[in-house]
Amino acid sequence: TLSNRYDTPGLTSLREQRRKLELVAFPRGRSRATFYEGEALVSRERGRGVWKLVIKGERKRSWRIQASLATLKRPFVPRCVHVNSKRVSKRHWGYAKRKRRIAIRLKAKGAVVSVRRQCR
Repeated sequence: TLSNRYDTPGLTSLREQRRKLELVAFPRGRSRATFYEGEALVSRERGRGVWKLVIKGERKRSWRIQASLATLKRPFVPRCVHVNSKRVSKRHWGYAKRKRRIAIRLKAKGAVVSVRRQCR
């Protein structure tokens, strides 16, 4: 749980989490969201078998991204993940086939994360 206003045991404030964030996404089509001040996320489903997430950050942080690929207009099983056009090692991402959920770990200030059905 994230909280800004309460000093309660067991709660973590947004200020304490500035260097690491966990994102849970249910992508479909195109969407945009802002976080903190002036930072943004853009999610875009691209044709068949590609989902892109653009992170526009102000500082480098650790990201844990979980996304349901079941919510896409055309769901697919991912074979490759790229960050800023570089292929990501399977050590940094995984796919739960039954739940149709991908999990990705990365450290970045800004990044373009591309999840693909086919490797290029």
